Amino acid sequence: DLRGKSVLIIGDGDLVVEKLKALVPTGCEIVVLSQNPSEDLLAFKGDIKLIQKSFEECDLKCPYALVYGATGDSVFNQELEKLCAKQNLLFNAVDDPSHCHFLSSAIFRRGALTLAVSTSGASPNLAKLILRKLEGAIGKEYELLVAWLLKARPIVATRIRAAKKRKVFWDHFFQV
Repeated sequence: DLRGKSVLIIGDGDLVVEKLKALVPTGCEIVVLSQNPSEDLLAFKGDIKLIQKSFEECDLKCPYALVYGATGDSVFNQELEKLCAKQNLLFNAVDDPSHCHFLSSAIFRRGALTLAVSTSGASPNLAKLILRKLEGAIGKEYELLVAWLLKARPIVATRIRAAKKRKVFWDHFFQV
Protein backbone atom coordinates (compact mmCIF):
# COMPACT_ATOMS: atom_id res chain seq x y z
CA ASP A 1 0.00 0.00 0.00
CA LEU A 2 1.64 3.21 -1.19
CA ARG A 3 -1.02 5.69 0.00
CA GLY A 4 0.69 8.73 1.46
CA LYS A 5 4.21 7.39 0.81
CA SER A 6 6.77 9.22 -1.32
CA VAL A 7 8.01 7.72 -4.57
CA LEU A 8 10.78 9.10 -6.78
CA ILE A 9 10.89 8.52 -10.53
CA ILE A 10 14.02 9.54 -12.42
CA GLY A 11 13.84 9.85 -16.20
CA ASP A 12 12.14 11.26 -19.25
CA GLY A 13 9.61 10.10 -21.82
CA ASP A 14 7.43 7.04 -22.24
CA LEU A 15 8.93 4.92 -19.44
CA VAL A 16 8.08 7.62 -16.89
CA VAL A 17 4.57 8.08 -18.32
CA GLU A 18 3.83 4.33 -18.16
CA LYS A 19 5.03 4.20 -14.55
CA LEU A 20 2.89 7.24 -13.67
CA LYS A 21 -0.21 5.55 -15.11
CA ALA A 22 0.35 2.72 -12.63
CA LEU A 23 1.37 4.83 -9.62
CA VAL A 24 -1.01 7.82 -9.67
CA PRO A 25 -4.09 5.71 -8.72
CA THR A 26 -2.28 4.35 -5.64
CA GLY A 27 -2.43 7.68 -3.82
CA CYS A 28 1.30 7.95 -3.28
CA GLU A 29 3.16 11.24 -3.40
CA ILE A 30 5.16 11.17 -6.64
CA VAL A 31 8.26 13.22 -7.33
CA VAL A 32 9.56 13.08 -10.92
CA LEU A 33 13.07 14.19 -11.66
CA SER A 34 13.28 14.91 -15.39
CA GLN A 35 15.66 17.03 -17.43
CA ASN A 36 13.44 17.16 -20.52
CA PRO A 37 9.84 16.26 -19.65
CA SER A 38 7.68 15.24 -22.60
CA GLU A 39 4.23 16.70 -23.24
CA ASP A 40 2.72 13.42 -22.02
CA LEU A 41 4.68 13.72 -18.78
CA LEU A 42 3.65 17.35 -18.33
CA ALA A 43 0.01 16.23 -18.52
CA PHE A 44 0.51 14.65 -15.06
CA LYS A 45 1.70 17.92 -13.52
CA GLY A 46 -1.36 18.21 -11.24
CA ASP A 47 -0.74 14.69 -9.84
CA ILE A 48 3.01 14.89 -9.30
CA LYS A 49 5.81 17.16 -8.16
CA LEU A 50 7.99 17.70 -11.23
CA ILE A 51 11.59 18.80 -10.76
CA GLN A 52 13.32 19.73 -13.99
CA LYS A 53 17.02 18.98 -13.46
CA SER A 54 19.58 16.25 -13.86
CA PHE A 55 19.98 13.65 -11.12
CA GLU A 56 22.44 14.16 -8.27
CA GLU A 57 23.10 11.75 -5.40
CA CYS A 58 21.67 14.28 -2.92
CA ASP A 59 18.26 13.82 -4.65
CA LEU A 60 17.98 10.50 -2.76
CA LYS A 61 18.09 12.18 0.67
CA CYS A 62 14.29 12.29 1.00
CA PRO A 63 12.76 9.25 2.72
CA TYR A 64 11.32 7.62 -0.42
CA ALA A 65 9.45 4.33 -0.11
CA LEU A 66 10.46 3.44 -3.68
CA VAL A 67 12.77 4.82 -6.35
CA TYR A 68 12.25 4.12 -10.05
CA GLY A 69 14.86 4.62 -12.74
CA ALA A 70 12.94 5.15 -15.98
CA THR A 71 15.84 6.23 -18.14
CA GLY A 72 16.36 3.32 -20.53
CA ASP A 73 20.08 3.60 -19.68
CA SER A 74 21.39 0.36 -18.14
CA VAL A 75 24.70 1.90 -17.01
CA PHE A 76 22.87 4.75 -15.24
CA ASN A 77 20.39 2.24 -13.75
CA GLN A 78 23.29 0.22 -12.34
CA GLU A 79 24.71 3.34 -10.69
CA LEU A 80 21.27 4.27 -9.29
CA GLU A 81 20.85 0.74 -7.96
CA LYS A 82 24.14 1.00 -6.05
CA LEU A 83 23.32 4.45 -4.66
CA CYS A 84 19.86 3.31 -3.52
CA ALA A 85 21.27 0.14 -1.92
CA LYS A 86 23.80 2.27 -0.02
CA GLN A 87 20.91 4.33 1.40
CA ASN A 88 18.56 1.36 2.01
CA LEU A 89 16.11 2.53 -0.66
CA LEU A 90 14.17 0.03 -2.76
CA PHE A 91 14.99 0.54 -6.44
CA ASN A 92 13.34 -0.57 -9.66
CA ALA A 93 14.90 0.00 -13.06
CA VAL A 94 11.94 0.11 -15.44
CA ASP A 95 12.42 -2.45 -18.25
CA ASP A 96 15.80 -3.48 -16.76
CA PRO A 97 15.05 -6.33 -14.28
CA SER A 98 18.73 -7.14 -13.67
CA HIS A 99 19.01 -3.85 -11.74
CA CYS A 100 15.89 -4.15 -9.60
CA HIS A 101 15.47 -4.69 -5.89
CA PHE A 102 11.80 -5.45 -6.56
CA LEU A 103 9.57 -6.04 -9.58
CA SER A 104 6.34 -4.21 -10.29
CA SER A 105 3.31 -6.24 -11.29
CA ALA A 106 0.66 -5.34 -13.81
CA ILE A 107 -2.31 -4.29 -11.67
CA PHE A 108 -6.05 -4.15 -12.23
CA ARG A 109 -8.42 -2.63 -9.66
CA ARG A 110 -12.17 -2.91 -9.42
CA GLY A 111 -13.25 -1.24 -6.19
CA ALA A 112 -11.49 -2.94 -3.28
CA LEU A 113 -10.57 -5.90 -5.49
CA THR A 114 -6.99 -5.79 -6.78
CA LEU A 115 -5.46 -8.32 -9.17
CA ALA A 116 -1.74 -8.37 -9.89
CA VAL A 117 0.15 -10.36 -12.52
CA SER A 118 3.90 -10.69 -12.74
CA THR A 119 6.21 -12.52 -15.12
CA SER A 120 9.18 -11.89 -12.79
CA GLY A 121 10.50 -9.32 -15.22
CA ALA A 122 10.47 -11.63 -18.25
CA SER A 123 7.75 -9.74 -20.13
CA PRO A 124 5.69 -6.85 -18.75
CA ASN A 125 3.68 -6.96 -21.99
CA LEU A 126 2.66 -10.59 -21.35
CA ALA A 127 1.63 -9.63 -17.81
CA LYS A 128 -0.56 -6.84 -19.24
CA LEU A 129 -2.10 -9.25 -21.79
CA ILE A 130 -2.95 -11.78 -19.07
CA LEU A 131 -4.37 -9.03 -16.89
CA ARG A 132 -6.61 -7.77 -19.72
CA LYS A 133 -7.98 -11.31 -20.14
CA LEU A 134 -8.65 -11.55 -16.40
CA GLU A 135 -10.23 -8.10 -16.42
CA GLY A 136 -12.75 -9.33 -19.00
CA ALA A 137 -13.60 -12.35 -16.85
CA ILE A 138 -13.96 -10.44 -13.57
CA GLY A 139 -17.26 -8.58 -13.73
CA LYS A 140 -18.78 -5.82 -11.60
CA GLU A 141 -20.38 -8.47 -9.40
CA TYR A 142 -16.95 -9.25 -7.90
CA GLU A 143 -16.51 -5.62 -6.89
CA LEU A 144 -19.88 -5.78 -5.13
CA LEU A 145 -19.01 -9.10 -3.49
CA VAL A 146 -15.72 -7.73 -2.12
CA ALA A 147 -17.50 -4.63 -0.78
CA TRP A 148 -20.03 -6.88 0.97
CA LEU A 149 -17.27 -9.14 2.34
CA LEU A 150 -15.50 -6.15 3.87
CA LYS A 151 -18.62 -5.62 5.98
CA ALA A 152 -19.57 -9.27 6.54
CA ARG A 153 -16.20 -10.69 7.54
CA PRO A 154 -15.92 -8.87 10.90
CA ILE A 155 -19.51 -9.84 11.74
CA VAL A 156 -18.78 -13.50 10.99
CA ALA A 157 -15.60 -13.26 13.09
CA THR A 158 -17.60 -12.08 16.13
CA ARG A 159 -20.23 -14.80 15.70
CA ILE A 160 -17.88 -17.68 14.87
CA ARG A 161 -14.91 -17.17 17.15
CA ALA A 162 -12.98 -20.39 16.43
CA ALA A 163 -10.68 -19.93 13.41
CA LYS A 164 -11.18 -23.51 12.19
CA LYS A 165 -14.96 -23.16 12.27
CA ARG A 166 -14.73 -19.82 10.45
CA LYS A 167 -12.59 -21.47 7.78
CA VAL A 168 -15.22 -24.20 7.35
CA PHE A 169 -17.93 -21.52 7.10
CA TRP A 170 -16.06 -19.53 4.40
CA ASP A 171 -15.07 -22.71 2.53
CA HIS A 172 -18.74 -23.69 2.45
CA PHE A 173 -19.80 -20.15 1.50
CA PHE A 174 -17.42 -20.13 -1.49
CA GLN A 175 -17.91 -23.85 -2.19
CA VAL A 176 -14.16 -24.47 -1.94
